[in-house]
Amino acid sequence: MGTYQPPSFRKTIVPWYDSSMVCGIQIAVMILVFLFGCLGISVASEVRDARGVLWVPTLLAVLSLIVLSTTLIRVIRRRESI
Repeated sequence: MGTYQPPSFRKTIVPWYDSSMVCGIQIAVMILVFLFGCLGISVASEVRDARGVLWVPTLLAVLSLIVLSTTLIRVIRRRESI
């Protein structure tokens, strides 16, 4: 009896947290968070007392861009492999 090898023609099963719908929701939420961070940057730069905490909305915007870009790269690579 030979060794068992699963058929190579089957698609790989994508986990629920990496599905296209969840990635689309994550992209939409990260765009909203980025816009919220940009709004916070503009408000904090206008108010003189809030300039000390300008790093908070900046960090929020940068981190949301990082998550957004990694999710977009993941979706693009998945679309190319299909």
